[in-house]
Formats: sequence, structure tokens, C-alpha cells
Amino acid sequence: MDAEGSALALWQEYLAGYFDGGAHLVGRASVVFPKATLRFQEASLPQPLKGLGISVVWVTQVRVERRWEVLTAAELALLPAGTPAEQERMQAHCSFLFLVRAVDPPSPGSSPLRQGSGGQAGAASNAQQQVQVAAGKLFGLLQNTAATEPLSEKGISKIRPTPARMAFPGDGAPGADQGYRLRVLSCRAILRWAVASQ
Repeated sequence: MDAEGSALALWQEYLAGYFDGGAHLVGRASVVFPKATLRFQEASLPQPLKGLGISVVWVTQVRVERRWEVLTAAELALLPAGTPAEQERMQAHCSFLFLVRAVDPPSPGSSPLRQGSGGQAGAASNAQQQVQVAAGKLFGLLQNTAATEPLSEKGISKIRPTPARMAFPGDGAPGADQGYRLRVLSCRAILRWAVASQ
């Protein structure tokens, strides 16, 4: 099994179910999530970026262990019919990065290289607000054990996010493009997958 590909596919399915511009229940509250373009590993976001982009990167895995366990109903559903519930399973402690990005739209008549700078406070706050709101909602979502239960049933459990932080001082990317905004949220988790029977 491709553990990295499977983990990123689970994140794709999970995040697409929330970051679609609609309202979703998180715990007992209805929360409106922004719409975001999702990318994984080295896949680049469309350029120029319009709106919000979230990239998920598998950073590392440590302490890989092998053990016999009873699989969850969701895990069994992914395996061929008749597969015994008790299976040999791999477990790895993993880290992921979530890069939440937005770019200020250029103001009419302004140079694209100067967007979001010098008198563009209104435009600059747009991308700033987008990444703050999206990163905050992502952090809250990953902290909610009821909301992450579907991930746990499919193999990503014990999710421990850290609050999002600015990637650059003042949130502007190095160089001329000061309209670029980025928040980085890291997350530790345990990935489990069944070992195919020999």
C-alpha cells in the first residue's frame, strides 16, 4: 500500500467536504467554511491564484510499528469482501503541513508587482482576512474530535494541530509582491493501514 498517497487521498476527501463555501456542522454549531482550491505535496496551485488555496504536505513519518488489530467497519469496507476483521496493521507517527494562501487582487490601474502595497490597505486586508479566517477554521476543525472521527475510522487518528503562524514577517512574501498572504499550520497524527494478506 502507498501510505503517503492514501493519507493524502483521505485529507483530500475530508477537506473537500468542508472547504466548499457551504455551512457544515462542527460539533453542534453550523459553521460557514470558505471555498478553497486544494492541492497536495508538490502540486502547484493555479496561477494567478484567485481566492483561497490550501496545500497539504506530508512532512515526515517516524516510529513505524507493525501489530495485529481489529479493523474498524470503515477500514473493512475498503477491503475485499470476506476479509477477516483481525488484520496485521502498520502504524506510523506522521507530520503534515497545511499551507493556507491567498493573493490580493490587483487594484484597477495598478501594477501587478505593487498590488497590496502603498495605499492599498483595503485590498491588502482582503487576502489577510481570508487566510486568517480559513486557517482559524481549519485549526478548529482539526481540534474537534467529533469532526475528525471519519478520518480516524479510515486511518488518520490522534490529530494534534498547532495554531497557524505567519510564514513571513508582516505576512508579505519576500520580494515585490506584497499582496501574497500565507499561514502555516502543522499537525501531528497517527496513520494506520492494513497489511495486505500474503
